[in-house]
Amino acid sequence: IEAEIVKLPEITKEIKKNADKSIQGIDEKLKEDIKTQKKDIQNNADRILQLEIKKFKSGLSNVLSEKSVEIAQKNAQQQLQENNSLHNVYIDNAIEEIDRILS
Repeated sequence: IEAEIVKLPEITKEIKKNADKSIQGIDEKLKEDIKTQKKDIQNNADRILQLEIKKFKSGLSNVLSEKSVEIAQKNAQQQLQENNSLHNVYIDNAIEEIDRILS
């Protein structure tokens, strides 16, 4: 038993060395995993942001298109109210277009 007691500091030193080595390996693995997860989260956030930007742009384009049509209609109505002869011009243009399509 005395021989084993004498070896105890050496054994504990070896156990501590192995524990430190294991802790270092675990620490490095955790750091690597965290770095990978951080990169994945950033990539996902970037992808989601790009999708949201596309949806916003699409919605904005739709709103702008609708407003453009509304403005064009209002302008056409206003011009027709201000100048009755435009009715005949539009009718003539429509007839000419129909004739062109049918020819």
